Amino acid sequence: MNDIIENKMLDGQWTLNGNTYNRGYLLADGIYPDWPIFMKTISHPQTPKTKLYAKCQESLRKDVERCFGILQACWQILVNPCRLFDEASMKDIIMTCVILHNMRLHFRHSNPELQNQVENVHPDLPSSETAGFSRASQRTFDEMCEDRIHIRSSQQYHELRNVLIDHLWMTKGNLID
Repeated sequence: MNDIIENKMLDGQWTLNGNTYNRGYLLADGIYPDWPIFMKTISHPQTPKTKLYAKCQESLRKDVERCFGILQACWQILVNPCRLFDEASMKDIIMTCVILHNMRLHFRHSNPELQNQVENVHPDLPSSETAGFSRASQRTFDEMCEDRIHIRSSQQYHELRNVLIDHLWMTKGNLID
């Protein structure tokens, strides 16, 4: 399932099992509505296919939550709402913070005597509130209204989830004991 989510979540158009999709989705828990932009786990999976999907989805969602926790703790990112409106800029900022975190861990493990210097992250670093740029092209009001209709479709949510379940089963189902 990593290959499904990794590069396609924010990049726009992608294809899976012969179906083309024009928007990505986010991993979510049960409090979110049945919209195709939120892929939730299955609370009580009954079949081997749905059990595999639930296991993979929950594992990935927990990884993302851990990552966001680190971003909030180290750099105060994601604590306040972002003022950027395009996904590419937000993705760049989050990827930069993830890379900085990995560099920090590498530095800390390779230089234990300097660990205290690495751990003292300054709390007054610039946040997303100070960045006022956006690379996104402006969309029309009609385009935003059409997106809203598609984003809120419960039927599209269930169709997409079933496609993801089938794809996961076709690629990983034979690895189950």
